[in-house]
Amino acid sequence: MLHTPKNKLEEITALLPGAENPTILPLAHDDSKVAMHVVSQGNLF
Repeated sequence: MLHTPKNKLEEITALLPGAENPTILPLAHDDSKVAMHVVSQGNLF
C-alpha cells in the first residue's frame, strides 16, 4: 500500500509489475491523494 498523488497513478502503475488493477481508495482529509493497494511478488521489495 502507498499514498500517492492522484495525478501520478498512471506513472506508478506502469512501474509496478502486477499493478494493472490496483485498488484505489480516497484518503480522508486529503482530496489530492489516494491510497493505492497493489499485490506484488515477495522478492520485488
